[in-house]
Amino acid sequence: MEERDYLMREIEKLTALIKKIMGLIEGLNFNNFEERIQQINNNLIGQIGLTLDTVSNMSSSEFLSEIKKIDNLNIELFANLLSELSKKIYHIEKETNINSQKLAKKAILTLDYIDENTKTFSIKRMTLKKELQQQIP
Repeated sequence: MEERDYLMREIEKLTALIKKIMGLIEGLNFNNFEERIQQINNNLIGQIGLTLDTVSNMSSSEFLSEIKKIDNLNIELFANLLSELSKKIYHIEKETNINSQKLAKKAILTLDYIDENTKTFSIKRMTLKKELQQQIP
C-alpha cells in the first residue's frame, strides 16, 4: 500500500510538472525564448533527467527507452508537450540548437507508442500526428 501511494505521488508530481511546462510553452515568444527554454530544461532535468536538446537529438530507440519510463497517465501529456513546443519553435523561427522538426518526430513517435500500447483509439492523437507531419519536410 505504501509503495502504491509513493507511485501515485510521483505520477501526480509528473502531471503537475508537465502542466507547469505547458504554461511556460504557452507564453513562449521570441523575446523570452532563451529564458523559457532554460526553465523548461531545468524542470525536465529535475524530473526525467533530460533536456530538450537531448530529446531532439536522441535516436528513436533511445527515446523510446526513455518514454517507457513515463507512466501511462502522463505519456500523452508528454506527447502534447513535445508537440506544442515543436510548433512554437517552428513558428518563432529563432536560431536554436533545439530542432523543431526533430521534436515533432519525437512527438509522433510518442503518439505511435501510445497507439500501440493502449487499447483506445483517439481521433485527437490522429489529428495531432497529421499536424506534426506537416511540420516535417
